[in-house]
Amino acid sequence: MKLAMLLHNPKAGDENHLAQDIQHLIEDSGYECEYYSIKEEGWKKAMDKADLIVVAGGDGSVRTIAKEMITRGDNAKRSPLAILPMGTANNLFRTLGVGKRRKDVMELVRGWNFSDKKSLDIGLIKMGDTEDFFIEGAGFGVFPKLIDAMRHLDKQASSTKDGEVKLALSKLIEIVKTHPINHFQIETKEGQVKEIECFLLEVMNIKSVGPNLYLAPNLSISNGYFDVVYITQAERQRFIVYLQSLLEGQPFVYPFNSIRTSELTIRTKADQMMHVDDELVKKGSAEITFMSKRGFLEFLP
Repeated sequence: MKLAMLLHNPKAGDENHLAQDIQHLIEDSGYECEYYSIKEEGWKKAMDKADLIVVAGGDGSVRTIAKEMITRGDNAKRSPLAILPMGTANNLFRTLGVGKRRKDVMELVRGWNFSDKKSLDIGLIKMGDTEDFFIEGAGFGVFPKLIDAMRHLDKQASSTKDGEVKLALSKLIEIVKTHPINHFQIETKEGQVKEIECFLLEVMNIKSVGPNLYLAPNLSISNGYFDVVYITQAERQRFIVYLQSLLEGQPFVYPFNSIRTSELTIRTKADQMMHVDDELVKKGSAEITFMSKRGFLEFLP
């Protein structure tokens, strides 16, 4: 019998998580199951014996596990992951497309026996002597500002996941209206050099980022390429209208500017704040290199 390791984030999202019930569902689907809280010690060692790692949490929980896998190196065992989405945005889960087919936890767990694995690239970052990685996206401008602003808002006022996403969209609209333009130079592996003046610059590894913004709707998650998306001053008002349409539940297709590449270097002011997934990073280098690591993670959708 295969061993499933249930890694649970007790504080993820806004639902009443019943980890014991989830464990029973997994066992009823033909797995031996061991439970670990991602907040406690012990789960890292237990990864070595797992045939499947079940993440009951949000995008941040997946990032925590991926970080441990990267630390272990390319030759270490990497079991496939399965996501039970219990965060707020759940961008990675949405990118994998599982929610279109199966809606509740029972359907998700039962579906693992009939699903083929999907590969997912990760992005590697080099800033001087510092290295990092990302799963969703990394970038500059309005998203670092939004992450910082949301940390200071009273999100308890929004009692549902949808409410918190709408709160983030409302705050993003407010930020976009006044965010200054910054200068960037982008140089791709293919030799393209582009000078850009924009208030949003994102290196996308999956289709969506932040409050479910599909900045790269046509991006493959396993071909070793990023979509580098940017929005200029000339597009500011149209982008605000687009965000408002998302808030009202009537979105239209937005023609985002993008550059597709497997590796790039961005040059900009050294003291500019950037985000790496949902983490804020004050970069100490004026030059940052992004590289795709193809198919590093595997998921069972």
